[in-house]
Amino acid sequence: MMVKKNGSILIILIISLLLNISFALLHFVPKSEDRTAKEEKAVDISDRIAAPIGLIRSDSTAVLLTIGQSNAASCGQGEYICRNKVYEFYNERLFISHEPLLGDIGNGGCSVWTRVADMLIDSGHYRRVILISAAIGGTPIKCWDQGPCAVKLKTTLEMISRSGLRPTHVIWHQGESDNLENTSKVKYKSSLGAVVNQIRNAGIAAPFFVCVASYHPFTIGNKKDGLDINIRQAQLEFINETPGVKPGPDTDQLKLASDRYDGVHFSITGLDKFASGLYQSLSK
Repeated sequence: MMVKKNGSILIILIISLLLNISFALLHFVPKSEDRTAKEEKAVDISDRIAAPIGLIRSDSTAVLLTIGQSNAASCGQGEYICRNKVYEFYNERLFISHEPLLGDIGNGGCSVWTRVADMLIDSGHYRRVILISAAIGGTPIKCWDQGPCAVKLKTTLEMISRSGLRPTHVIWHQGESDNLENTSKVKYKSSLGAVVNQIRNAGIAAPFFVCVASYHPFTIGNKKDGLDINIRQAQLEFINETPGVKPGPDTDQLKLASDRYDGVHFSITGLDKFASGLYQSLSK
């Protein structure tokens, strides 16, 4: 009798544990509205190496403004050290680039941008690269349209303008949260248009690269292969219909277990593949 009772208790404990894990997973993607202000104030630059701000006026310099959610921020696996002259622009100062990047709000991991910067220099396209990272993890596109993400972008654009920096490329990688939220194609295109308009109104005419991104493993079972066809179509149509907008890589194809270390964010292998595809897009 005692054995049966203990066995029942054990089963109840196991079920309870599984329910708690499921609840945690369902809330894995954080809300940007709760994060942006707090985490932006917590940035520590005491260990960063400053670079002369005059470098922003150097010839043969690519200036990449990067926007989006976690896979555009420092949320990737591993570490990466640049081998070339790669810098970060943050709060109107210039620093030698070091992961995690200043300016984005991620989980303290690695980004794809330092890899791409090295590729652009190694190939001879540029002698140096300046990164301006403004990505925020867990953010749907509505946050970038009229929410706190739009406020952060506005602040970043104002600092760019005051400094005299001239971005050569603007890169957008976002869509995973909108897969979870079932954002419509019309709404996604409208909000992305608002993002582009804000950048153009700030006097930035650089090509705007849109990566095709919607994959989220939590939607597998409800949506084919975890992809959102409405988000994908919105991004592809926006690229074809909007002047000054160019295609970035389709990172929805990076959905092998080896490409994403936690099912969502890119592994070292995934970052390498993403960087290679992005380099090809920027080099055309």
